Amino acid sequence: MPNPYVSANATHLPLLTRRNLLAGAASAAVSSVVGPAQAARLQPRVEPTLARRFSDALAAYAAAERHCDACEQRFLADCPDPPAALTRAGPLGKLKREWDHWTADALDMLLSDSGRRKYWRAARKLLPVARRYERKVRAVERDSARPAAEAAQRAASDALLEASQAILAAPASSTAALALKARVVRYGKPEWWDPVEGRADDHERLAAQIVDAAIATTEPAEWVER
Repeated sequence: MPNPYVSANATHLPLLTRRNLLAGAASAAVSSVVGPAQAARLQPRVEPTLARRFSDALAAYAAAERHCDACEQRFLADCPDPPAALTRAGPLGKLKREWDHWTADALDMLLSDSGRRKYWRAARKLLPVARRYERKVRAVERDSARPAAEAAQRAASDALLEASQAILAAPASSTAALALKARVVRYGKPEWWDPVEGRADDHERLAAQIVDAAIATTEPAEWVER
């Protein structure tokens, strides 16, 4: 749930919207007229469909993340190191940190800074070096398929967020619906269950217990539409 990349480790749900508020008010109005039990029967059985949508979106995002990670590793393995002239060993090395190197954009910015005119001669010589290096990096990136993998990961993250938003908007009119909402929280807030002391406060650990209790009220098979 996905970083420009979307990390799969945490998808945060949006704040309550006017639409969600109206949906909750409508559900409460039905309950006040016909009673809670009958109101629950009148509510459409949406949680199996939403559960399947969330499960599919979660699986798709996990697959997209694995593919993106593989492309990233391939890119890092094949990407050439920057020329020494662009690093701390080069003529402008004292202006860079040990792990950094000069890029074409950075050199262009240096050449537009009149207060650093004394560096312009060296910067002009380094500019074609930086451009050649960056062309090589772009070629390796294309071969690694990283750009397409990142786009697919972003699309999968958007689909997962939309599924979570749909579950947020759905009324908690049954134990199955409540358990499904709890399942989304369980995915989106993994730090609440982190065993390392200090990563979750007392209120978060208490919320985690409540979420687990809500999930336990419904068997996973009841969430999936056959």
